[in-house]
Amino acid sequence: MDQKEINKQIFKRLEKLEYIVLKTKGKNKGRNKTRTSFPKLDFNISQRAFIKKYGKGLSGPKKFALIVAYLANGKEGKEVSIGEIKKNWDKMTSLLGGKFNTYYSTTAKDNNWADSKKYGIWFLTKDWQKIFL
Repeated sequence: MDQKEINKQIFKRLEKLEYIVLKTKGKNKGRNKTRTSFPKLDFNISQRAFIKKYGKGLSGPKKFALIVAYLANGKEGKEVSIGEIKKNWDKMTSLLGGKFNTYYSTTAKDNNWADSKKYGIWFLTKDWQKIFL
């Protein structure tokens, strides 16, 4: 038996094993999939519903960008004060996982989801929807 045939047999066995364990067929099914599109966000729902719906599984810095997005109605460049962000964050600590931490805003800026050109004023960047990837 040559190497090509051995590789085919190994591949078939792996597919069978994946099917048994993961209940899937074919390549890449059942494995982690990366999202290539962004969710269509509804800014007309209440803030708590918005954060609950779109904030599931997001880290603190991503939730920071999400709150800025809600307060800016999803518009890039629209300015939002840090006081307003903190006030809204503190109303939803159960949904956001605790009190506001300035680490969140710094990390959001480092990842180019939000930015601040002057002290206390934040806005969304063009990459802000990458929080969902």
